[in-house]
Amino acid sequence: MKQRQVLTLSALVGAALAWGCASAPSGAVDGGPPSQQEAARAVMDYRKLAMELREMAHRREVEAEVLSKQPNPDQERIAHWRDMAQQLLKEADAAEQHAREMQRSVPHGMIQ
Repeated sequence: MKQRQVLTLSALVGAALAWGCASAPSGAVDGGPPSQQEAARAVMDYRKLAMELREMAHRREVEAEVLSKQPNPDQERIAHWRDMAQQLLKEADAAEQHAREMQRSVPHGMIQ
């Protein structure tokens, strides 16, 4: 059951990242490059995703810490929460890296 949760979470995060990379910006009907506003919005969305993933990772770490302080702590469950936290941090780093790469491609100084 625990491994299923990790796999499900990883699949959801992976799907969200893949969807963001593959989907056309909301205003791009002709397949042309995104506008400055669309590109900036996409960068902000990835940064927000990274922040949310880091927050989720922090919660998993807190849960592991709480469990470790209980009498007769369940080491397997603690390890599970810490593994989930590490996976979430990796996904957050990937989202942040994607945001940085997209930021470099945001057109600057365009007159629209």
